[in-house]
Amino acid sequence: MTGHRKHTTGNAKSHPAPGGPGTSGRPGQPKHILIVDEDMLSIVNISQFLLRSGYVLSHATDEDDAINVARNEKPDLIIFAMDGSRGDSFQLERSLHSGSETKPIPILFVLDSDGKPGHGPQILGPRTYLTRPFTQEQLSAAVREQLAHVADLSLT
Repeated sequence: MTGHRKHTTGNAKSHPAPGGPGTSGRPGQPKHILIVDEDMLSIVNISQFLLRSGYVLSHATDEDDAINVARNEKPDLIIFAMDGSRGDSFQLERSLHSGSETKPIPILFVLDSDGKPGHGPQILGPRTYLTRPFTQEQLSAAVREQLAHVADLSLT
């Protein structure tokens, strides 16, 4: 079963987080992040932090739903938790970047690790990713980096 839900905080528009929502793209608007993970507990954990930071959130529990949400809502960033046991982990990226309306949406990949602490944002070719477990500070830095990169591209 697929799931999609949109969450926001009551004060996100009036008090955006520094360096977070409202800093690029749609001026004055909180940034919209789509979280894609088949594990609802993981979605809840990531959501709690991002909601406190003032972001508007949607979530999807599978790639098909994520593609539909991305096409309909055009989030500013997608956080995609990859499970290496499900075949081609970059199918979502290929599907999104084949459509002109979703091509500019950056994707922050979350990879499962061998249980060692996360090493913060890393680059996998042109992709940015975090390894689990990661800290709130590492997640925050990776999100800000991705949103700032999009803002830089829109200025050129």
